[in-house]
Amino acid sequence: MNSMGRGRTAVGRWFRASLSSLAVAWVFAFASVGTLASTAHAADGFAIDVIVANLSREKEGVDKGAKRLHKELESQFRYKGIRVLEKKKIELDGDRVVDMKLPTLRRLRIRPLVVEANSALISVEVSGLVSTDLKIKAGQLVIIGAERFRDGKLVIALEGDD
Repeated sequence: MNSMGRGRTAVGRWFRASLSSLAVAWVFAFASVGTLASTAHAADGFAIDVIVANLSREKEGVDKGAKRLHKELESQFRYKGIRVLEKKKIELDGDRVVDMKLPTLRRLRIRPLVVEANSALISVEVSGLVSTDLKIKAGQLVIIGAERFRDGKLVIALEGDD
């Protein structure tokens, strides 16, 4: 027996081993619940539209698909026309990273961090230009960046699906 009156008996060793096993079982149980919850959470899904547009100082007119973008940008930039170069719907699910080549030879990378039914927290990177995390909600339009392109600017926007 030790000084505290506890003996190192077979029953004591069995009891301590059982407590250790129980603690490990609880850790796995909570990890499994977290995994199931995140799997169910990702099943909700959320989609965004990636819009790549050219704001032109020379060519007039607004593309049919660029009306909302035009309404948002007309007070921020001077241009005569806006044309959608590419529009791509992206389903945000799991850890799938979306990589798009832009007309300026830069790359756009979008990685979902947290996906919910009506919004998503995403990591966005335009190589050599911007890197940020943002939350986008259903119906929201987010302008990521603009840079010189052809006779005006190239604009990248994200729009959460309704």
